[in-house]
Amino acid sequence: METRHALLAKQHEMTRELEIQHLNEHHAMKKRHLETQHEAESASQCEYTQRQQEELRKKHAMQSRQQPRELKVQEAQIRKQYRQVVKTQTRQFKLYLSQMMQVVPKDEQKELTSRLKQDQMQKVALLASQYESQIKKMVQDKTVKLESWQEDEQRVLSEKLEKELEELIAYQKKQKAILEEQIKK
Repeated sequence: METRHALLAKQHEMTRELEIQHLNEHHAMKKRHLETQHEAESASQCEYTQRQQEELRKKHAMQSRQQPRELKVQEAQIRKQYRQVVKTQTRQFKLYLSQMMQVVPKDEQKELTSRLKQDQMQKVALLASQYESQIKKMVQDKTVKLESWQEDEQRVLSEKLEKELEELIAYQKKQKAILEEQIKK
């Protein structure tokens, strides 16, 4: 009976050791699987980050290439507006000149005409310089706006991607801690 009891105790001990070994292997396998999963998630996050940054670089390059076209269109609109203003001023000048010719005596008309034409030329030259400065200012503002907007967009994307990476790392640490806690139990 004692041998039977000793054999049962030995079998029980061997079964317990086998269960512990099996459990340790199971936990090691779980740990390896979790590490593999975390590596894959981290690699995917890195690929995603690189893809997002590359897409933003392409978008910014396209915007920079398109900007001169947009600026030329806006410049053409400003020049068209200038020509319309000059036409309007010329019509008004001619109308004013004809009115003045009817009122002013004949001997003063030549002097008045030359003086009014000189004034008209100065007004048109002033108007031209104002429109040119408006065009230069618009080009400068659009260029600065595009660059600062692109920098802001790059910064926002970088912050977003960094936050996502931090969240992934925190989640992975939490999963690892839970697994280790289960293994200890």
